[in-house]
Amino acid sequence: ILELESEIARLSSENVHVKAANNALKFDTELLEEQLGFLENAERPLSSDVRLITKEALNMLKNEAIKCAEMEKLVKSLIDLGLQTEEPVFPRVYKAVMAGEAHDEAIVEAIRDAASKPGSAWSSIIPAVIGPRTNDQYISALNMTLECRRENRELQAVKKFWKGVAKEDEANADLITPSASTLSAVQVALSEERQHAVDNLLTKLRDGTIPLRSQVVRQATVPSEPDLSNITTNESSVAASLPSLQPESSTSSDSS
Repeated sequence: ILELESEIARLSSENVHVKAANNALKFDTELLEEQLGFLENAERPLSSDVRLITKEALNMLKNEAIKCAEMEKLVKSLIDLGLQTEEPVFPRVYKAVMAGEAHDEAIVEAIRDAASKPGSAWSSIIPAVIGPRTNDQYISALNMTLECRRENRELQAVKKFWKGVAKEDEANADLITPSASTLSAVQVALSEERQHAVDNLLTKLRDGTIPLRSQVVRQATVPSEPDLSNITTNESSVAASLPSLQPESSTSSDSS
């Protein structure tokens, strides 16, 4: 009996230790489960962000791959186009750029050399700029020259008229007018407002917003018949098509 009681006491003590160890393990398990839950909650948005970033990166890689493929096709087509002609401009540009030459200089030099060879497909570029002029271009230049000469005669007549009007005044009878070169050398300081107006007028003239000879200018001047005695036979055909200006006095005399 004493041995049984002693064994029961030992087992009871051992049971107490086992329960204590079990409670400790249970506490550790609960603590680990709590930490695991915290980590899972923290990992969930991170994993979502990682998946989103990965998806965006894959889409960017796909787009870049498509662009690279298109650029490669373009380069191949340009090279093939150059190889199909007598002057392989694009392969030459590619080799020059790969050799370290500036791309713009390589392109200009290759096209210039190809265009300088007769019969080349590129030779149609430069002659349109520096080549011989056509008959239409010569006629257009001649008409522009005649128009400038006609306008110059009109301005000379207007100047002569107003000079005569000014000379009628006794105060200006002995006045000597300066030459054109002297007037050109005169520099008049304009106010800011007038300078702005002049700049706007020049801008409109360059842009073609207003014609060089507007109706306002013609109405402000006194018309005079230009001197056509110096016009040659070739010029007379063009001058005949231009409207002649008759003085108002002659019109009134004819009507009378």
